Amino acid sequence: DHQQSITIYKYLPRSLHSPICLCPISSPWGVCSPCGHAYCRGCWDQLTASHCSGQQRNRGNNKPSCAVCKTVCKEFVAVYLDVDDADRDETISELQEEVCCKDMLLTQLYKSKLEMKDEVCKFKRTVCEKEAELEQIYSDLCESNEKNCQLEEEVVRQLKNLVVKNKVIGKLQQQREAQLQQQVRQSQQQAKQSKQQARQSEELVRQRNAKLKKERRLSQHQMRELQSEKQRYEAEKIAQFRCGICSSIVPSFNFWASGCCSKLFCGECLINCGTIIVCQYVDCQQPIRTHPGSSSPVGWTQNHPFTKKLIEDCAPSCYGCKKNIPKSEFDAHRLACPALNKGLDSLFANEKSAVDSGNIVDEGI
Repeated sequence: DHQQSITIYKYLPRSLHSPICLCPISSPWGVCSPCGHAYCRGCWDQLTASHCSGQQRNRGNNKPSCAVCKTVCKEFVAVYLDVDDADRDETISELQEEVCCKDMLLTQLYKSKLEMKDEVCKFKRTVCEKEAELEQIYSDLCESNEKNCQLEEEVVRQLKNLVVKNKVIGKLQQQREAQLQQQVRQSQQQAKQSKQQARQSEELVRQRNAKLKKERRLSQHQMRELQSEKQRYEAEKIAQFRCGICSSIVPSFNFWASGCCSKLFCGECLINCGTIIVCQYVDCQQPIRTHPGSSSPVGWTQNHPFTKKLIEDCAPSCYGCKKNIPKSEFDAHRLACPALNKGLDSLFANEKSAVDSGNIVDEGI
């Protein structure tokens, strides 16, 4: 409105007269229509009053028209009238230019404002979107917080249970350790007792071994004595048995009467007493009889010196076949006689079995 008023004022005629009253517009305020005609304040009031009274409204015009050119006055501008001055016009032109510059600045500012409004709208939309995202994030955080709370409650509950379990386990471990210590002490005591028992057992075993060794030595000594006694007894029995065999095999001669006793010697069963032969199994007052010097049934007649002397002095008779054999043929006949060899074999077999069984038979054949 200010710009329009300035523009209208610029084209106002120099001599301003109201077209209704034809008087110069003396009032400092006037009214200018869009067509460029100016009215004084009183004429303008009269014009508007007549329009309101219905003089022109009946013609179909809702707004008042100019009294000069009949142009419908849609807008009215109040004009301030002043004395025409060149300096003032120049100042006004400068002010108009300044106003134009300011108007351009205002336009630019308005455009900037619109751009800023667009940016603000965009920012608001962005803010709304971000708020929606924040709401979604907040809802997610709330859900996660609820879940975390539930998890924390569950963890706390489990921790409490673990604490209780740990306490129970600690008590059980303490009890178990106490039991283990008690068992260790008992095992140590048992070990000590077992060691003492082992020492006692070792001592008993040592004493028993010493006793057994002593008894073994005694039994070995007794066994040796028994063996020596047994050997002596067996030797005596065998000698007696052989004496009986010899008494049945060798012919009976009175060697005592013939004086042969001073010339005979036996290394096994006879003892040289100087002038007589004493046999420990035969009475010396009886006819002397001897046994073979060798256990062999074949070689006793050849090895025994008493038999050799007997063969040299007399002609013995064979016990097997009951024949008188010359002394030069006696050895050959002795080896070849089946009856004699058979009797000797059975005789010495019985002797061996008797010696093995411990029953010495001193009966002759």
